[in-house]
Amino acid sequence: MDKKVTCSKCQDKKRIMRANGEISPCFDCLIAGRMDQHDKNPKDSGIAI
Repeated sequence: MDKKVTCSKCQDKKRIMRANGEISPCFDCLIAGRMDQHDKNPKDSGIAI
């Protein structure tokens, strides 16, 4: 089964590597609302309250 890619710039990775090696978020995905800022499986920070 082939997964349909919705973003041609980042191939649904949500980040783009520039020619100088810098990694930045894909602004097309950000504007389209495909980026979720909250992780589904948050890691334990080890901070006790």
